[in-house]
Amino acid sequence: MPLFSVIIPLYNKAMYIQETIESVLQQRFTDYEIIVVNDASTDESVQIVTTISDPRISLVENPKNLGLSATRNVGISKAKGSIITLLDADDMWLPNFLETIKNLHDSFPEASIYGTDYSEIYTTHKAIASKKNIPVSLKGTSFVVADFFNANMYQPIFNPSCVAFKKSICNDNQAFNPKITFSEDVDFYIKYGSQYKVAYHYDCLLYTSPSPRD
Repeated sequence: MPLFSVIIPLYNKAMYIQETIESVLQQRFTDYEIIVVNDASTDESVQIVTTISDPRISLVENPKNLGLSATRNVGISKAKGSIITLLDADDMWLPNFLETIKNLHDSFPEASIYGTDYSEIYTTHKAIASKKNIPVSLKGTSFVVADFFNANMYQPIFNPSCVAFKKSICNDNQAFNPKITFSEDVDFYIKYGSQYKVAYHYDCLLYTSPSPRD
């Protein structure tokens, strides 16, 4: 069984999905599976996924559009790995992302959630670091977050595409509330950040877009 299950929810991201999957295939740590869950896309997204030849990739089809929360849950239910990693279909990991999460898992056995810093890319293609309530002196280090909610007072210390968690913390594979269709990540952070310790690496290992990229 792989250590990591990479869950990629896919809905009409034909312009970005190949780049996103390639950012996973370029990881230095290679013990993972990729589960792409197509949420009834109407563009060329699925065709692009099927052209990428790698035995670690599997494609799951929702019978109809279920929304992001339910689609992530579908992927989690199919996962064989003990650690779930989420990646949106228009985001990109740096090559040492999974390696870093593995190091957090090994270094902080008391933690059940792992994450890294990220940068947001706007239409100018300029990467902007998010503001966090963490001392700058901790840049480049790994640690267990002392107070998860205090650390998130400004912007979230991670976003869904650079968070990972033990599959065992999910009840019935329902990590996300399918009834929530907006800011579902906030509900996730409140639910799990209040119950489990978070190990964090304070370096940007993800490029993400705060809104769909042009």
